[in-house]
Amino acid sequence: MALAGAIGARFTAEVLQSGDPPVALWAADRDGNAVYGLDEDLILACRAVVERPTAVAARPDGGAWVLRAADWTPAGASSLVRIDARGVVRSEVGLRTCSDLACLGDGSAIVLEKHGDEGGRDRVLACREDGSVEVAFRARELTCVAALDGSIAIGDAEGVVRRVALAALGTVLASVDVHGRITGIDAAPRGGGVWALAVSDGRARVHRLGPALEVRWTADVGSPAPSLGADDDGENLWLVDGDGSAARRLDERGAVVVDLQELPLLGAGRAIAARGGGVTIATPGCILRLDRSGSPLPGQGGFAHLVDIDRVPRTRPAQAANSFASD
Repeated sequence: MALAGAIGARFTAEVLQSGDPPVALWAADRDGNAVYGLDEDLILACRAVVERPTAVAARPDGGAWVLRAADWTPAGASSLVRIDARGVVRSEVGLRTCSDLACLGDGSAIVLEKHGDEGGRDRVLACREDGSVEVAFRARELTCVAALDGSIAIGDAEGVVRRVALAALGTVLASVDVHGRITGIDAAPRGGGVWALAVSDGRARVHRLGPALEVRWTADVGSPAPSLGADDDGENLWLVDGDGSAARRLDERGAVVVDLQELPLLGAGRAIAARGGGVTIATPGCILRLDRSGSPLPGQGGFAHLVDIDRVPRTRPAQAANSFASD
């Protein structure tokens, strides 16, 4: 396999063995038809064969949910695959075309399914380990989802961010119109709420929203193509621009405290928080890491075409906080 060849025969394990370091990060390699589990040092721990993966969301138990293009094109039908903490594929559920994926604290998947109902509306689905699927929300032109404490944050193409309850699926707890198209959304690790990235008139703005989705601050971030990653040690946010090869860290007031240019980020996909305040960035061929000051850390290469990465949660939240209503 490409990654194993790049980093040596020592790390060719297909399934995590007893005594191996646990998976800390999952990486979806679309053209490699694989999802890799990497340890804290980005050394290969396990590999799951998943054809044409398009998104990955780490589970609290160390495993992952994976969306894959069942028809070999992102515009076709999707499948939701569950991988356990050893890299073994445990289940697969067929869905219509899906465009985003998140994981709740109880291990359930949240999937954004495009044009999922008979009226052509998009659907946000809550998918359990046992294969059951419930519709959490329906609306047109939904763009992205994020898992919160006991609820789901949902963005749309008109600039509206909603917080939808899990205990009473479909109930909108709060909403706000920040204008523009919501292209990214991420949970804020402290104090609740979310960061929302909106694009309007060729400019992107990031909004820090509180638990009731009140706007706490807004910052102009220029390029309409950044991805965002929450700093899980505080109220900081990384913005990574794959087209402009730039990465910036914003503080709790929205001020830029790190501004890096001319990085090898062309085609960069997802940026995620790194423990200690840095950022981990997926580019097509490799994973880059920066510390909180923007200095480079050891990364990993040899991928065919990475499309997504996600970090295994540090601690498992109380299941009751994010669980669905009882059956």
